[in-house]
Amino acid sequence: MNKSLLALTVSAVLLSACTSYNEEDARIADARERRSTLAELDLQPSPLVKMELPKLEASDLKSAFHDVLKLDIPEDIKANIRQRLAILELLEAEEAQLNGGPGNQYYNEAIAALNDMIDQNPGGVGNDRLLYQLAKAYDLQGQQQQSFNTIERLIEEHPGNPYMLELEFRRAEILFSQQRYSDALKSYTEVVANHENNPFYHIGLYMQGWSLYKMEADDQALVSFTRLLDALIIAEFDNIWSIDEMALLIPKGDQQLLRETFEVMTLIFSYSPEGGGDSIAAHYDRLGERPYTYLNYQALGDFYLEKQRYTDSVDVYDEFVKRNPNHPGSVWFSKLKMDALVLGNFPTQLMEEKLKFAAAYELNSPYWNDKSEINKQKITPVLMDLLQEIAQNAHAEAQAKRRIVSAASSPSNQQLEEMEQAYQQTARWYQLFLSNFPGHERSNEIMFYLAESYYETEQYRLAAKYFEKVAYQQEDDPNGAEAAYALILSQEKLLAQLRSAPAISENNILLQEFKAQFILHYGNDPRSTMVQNDIIQEFFREGEYEKALLYANNALENDPRLTLEERISALLVIGHSQFAMEDYKDAELTYERLLVKYDHNKKRYSDINDRLAASIYRQAEVAIAQQQLQQAVDHFARIIRKTPDSPIRLNAQYDMATYLLEMESWNKAIDQLHEFRVLYPNHRLSKELLTKLAFAYQQTEQWEQAANYLKMIWAEKPQSEETREMLWLAAETYEKAGNRYQALRSYRVYAHTYPQPFSVNMEAQYKMSEFYRENGDNEKREFWLKKLIASDSKAGEDRSNRSKYLAAMASITFAEQAMDKFTQTKLTLPLANSLKKKRALLDTALAEYNKTLSYGVADFTTQANFQIGAIYNQLASDLMNSQRPQGLDELELEQYDILLEEQAFPFEDKAIAIHEQNVQRSWNGMYNEWIQESFTALSKLLPGRYDKQEVIVEVVDEFY
Repeated sequence: MNKSLLALTVSAVLLSACTSYNEEDARIADARERRSTLAELDLQPSPLVKMELPKLEASDLKSAFHDVLKLDIPEDIKANIRQRLAILELLEAEEAQLNGGPGNQYYNEAIAALNDMIDQNPGGVGNDRLLYQLAKAYDLQGQQQQSFNTIERLIEEHPGNPYMLELEFRRAEILFSQQRYSDALKSYTEVVANHENNPFYHIGLYMQGWSLYKMEADDQALVSFTRLLDALIIAEFDNIWSIDEMALLIPKGDQQLLRETFEVMTLIFSYSPEGGGDSIAAHYDRLGERPYTYLNYQALGDFYLEKQRYTDSVDVYDEFVKRNPNHPGSVWFSKLKMDALVLGNFPTQLMEEKLKFAAAYELNSPYWNDKSEINKQKITPVLMDLLQEIAQNAHAEAQAKRRIVSAASSPSNQQLEEMEQAYQQTARWYQLFLSNFPGHERSNEIMFYLAESYYETEQYRLAAKYFEKVAYQQEDDPNGAEAAYALILSQEKLLAQLRSAPAISENNILLQEFKAQFILHYGNDPRSTMVQNDIIQEFFREGEYEKALLYANNALENDPRLTLEERISALLVIGHSQFAMEDYKDAELTYERLLVKYDHNKKRYSDINDRLAASIYRQAEVAIAQQQLQQAVDHFARIIRKTPDSPIRLNAQYDMATYLLEMESWNKAIDQLHEFRVLYPNHRLSKELLTKLAFAYQQTEQWEQAANYLKMIWAEKPQSEETREMLWLAAETYEKAGNRYQALRSYRVYAHTYPQPFSVNMEAQYKMSEFYRENGDNEKREFWLKKLIASDSKAGEDRSNRSKYLAAMASITFAEQAMDKFTQTKLTLPLANSLKKKRALLDTALAEYNKTLSYGVADFTTQANFQIGAIYNQLASDLMNSQRPQGLDELELEQYDILLEEQAFPFEDKAIAIHEQNVQRSWNGMYNEWIQESFTALSKLLPGRYDKQEVIVEVVDEFY
């Protein structure tokens, strides 16, 4: 709209507001009613309001009033009547105009009548009112100059009339319409000089501003418009975001005036040399800020937007935000700035603004510290949509970068870093949305995307946190199953990052809980079977056997989707858990269930078969611990029967035999031991069983078999100290069995093989000597007797009483042989020759007996002493009984006998002395057959001393 056309419109409107009633209140009401019409700057004339006329015809009233005027009445009454007649004339004209009568000179008669009344009574009372009505009639008739002239006359002739304020306003309007803006300005200035009870104050300020604007005094015009806004916007306000919202706070009649004031100010600002927002800033810098200043910025921004000057519009909004960053309207202006960028199609700048907006005005930012909830509520939908858009765009960009990384065979560090940064930004925006709108209907969905972003940046703990919320804080969430499964994956990734044992343990427990929750809440998800299998295996690996049993049984009972392999896996866990929990009986049943599912030729069949055997074996061990040996044996027998091919069968059979021995079931034990040796001939235990077999045969007095096994044990390591004793036992056992040949062979080997222990070796030599003695093989006996003597003499520290005893025994045997030779040799003639020989044998025998005596063994010392005495006595006897030479006479024979006696007596004395020495041992408490023999010999050699008979004296205690 150009300035001239606008001014003409304002003039027409103002003139239409000049109609008044006689009563002052009516005039004021009329002015207020028409003020709203003046504010309309769209060049549309105000519609005329049809008024309901009195039912009495105007012509009748006029006639009546004219009749009254002819009466002799006071002049003031006549003036009043004339005024009423003028009003009637006007009413008739208005009615004709409203009814659309012919022609357009509706007010001619009223004008003529008013002029006539004024002329008839120049200077009369009430003429000011008549002139007022006349000016109005001219105005309504469209005779603006006449109306203006009448107003001038009224002011001049009646300067104190009650219509002065309105007349100045009407005068200004006409001057304005005539483009006499300077004159109009003066009148408008008069109109607005006083604000109190001034119905034309607002419109006067408005037109004052327009006058200045027409005079191109823009700064002054803006001052007038600002004064008008100050007058219109008097109430305190808050949370007003637009001019239309502001208009609702003021009286309805002023609302359009408010809008038009902002429009004209916007027009001025748009052409200001400063340009755009700077012009507004400059104006208010001069005049002082106003609470509604932001509406000027909004109006100017909207103006530019309407003109498609998008950049200018953005600059205006931006200027306000920069100057007033904490203003309640800044957030809205930032929103308007984004709208302008959308309309102007500036995508790059728009995205920058969106990011700035989200960062500056998210609901947790300092900006909102002193802002009202209404402000927040108004911007919330914008911020909500914006944050979602930014987050989703960031997510899409991050996913695009991930595709680039995935497509690269060897992604660069830069590509990886860019991808990570993109996901970090995505997470930031999603997190910002959630912190601003925690209860939003899409919050779970946003949390899911947030968790994905954390997952992609390897922030697995945060990813798990939000996946868990999505999965379990709201039922039937569409992303629930995905989130629950992703929670498991996140926790697994987190575990892989941890190094602290306590942290690993704690988070592993969490992982198991997450898997358990997945199975519980998303059991119908196809992945639940896999998760279930995982948690079963994990609980089993970690020794949580009760939990492993619980989930494995649940899987078998409630999950029909399990494959055969998965069912077998669950059964294995059940069996192994039962076994680990020492529930061996149930484990046995479970393993038996498993065996039917496998081909006997498959390795797993063998493994389960072994497990079955082990479960039975454990039952046997429990029975053993409870001293239920028969039950244990029965369990071992079941292993042999049910799992004959299991390696555990070996242990079972061995233990079965062992406990049969303990139970003294010798023959059953022997059977098991023999079967073991047949089945496992090369096993190390087969060799150990020889001892058990030997023992069992000993207990059943099957000495021959016992000895054979003892000999076999020894034969495994024939020169080993470990088996030495077995050879000795074998020899003894052969002896018990009456197998002298094998006993002899065993003793001989022992004697030749094991010089140590010395004492046992001596016994072996002794056994050999005795065997040959019994067999009458003196030569071989003498061999072993000599070995006994030689071994004792070389024994050193190993020499013992027993070795000396055996050596003495061997020694006396050789002495007795010498004694026999001595005894068997007779003295014959020539005596000297035979005596010499006899004496030599004597010396030999004595030497042998002295050897025996040297051992100091009492049993053989007394025997040796006796035999020495016997030798001397024998020699004396042999001398006396020797052959006499032939041809001796009686005297010669007597002398010869005396000579023999002289030779024999010394030997007899020695015999006596030695026997006495022998018998003296009895005085020290020693007595044996050889001492007794010495007593007997002495009784013959010294009967007077040693052949006394014991006299038993009976003591009689009776007195006669």
